[in-house]
Amino acid sequence: MDKIRIRSGIELVEIQGVHLLVADRQAREKCRYIQRINEVGASIWKLLESGATINEIEESMRSEYEIEKDYDLRSDIYGFVNSLKDNQYIVIQSNNSESNI
Repeated sequence: MDKIRIRSGIELVEIQGVHLLVADRQAREKCRYIQRINEVGASIWKLLESGATINEIEESMRSEYEIEKDYDLRSDIYGFVNSLKDNQYIVIQSNNSESNI
């Protein structure tokens, strides 16, 4: 199973209800200094910080936001996670190498 690792030096910050991913000096060599994300993205980020798998993220999001089973939530989660990967805020590792999720 793919392992999602948050790049060192990235912090989730909330300022007056606005959620931002903020990169320290070292992390900025790979990614943008600041990236705004929405509340749902912040929830997913917090789950990634705790080491949650995609399955665990899906279960948590369905419960927290009362999302029905027939909605393709997994596709939305993959879209967000791949966006984080494309912007280099996270690294996805498969068998000790980076990969797409």
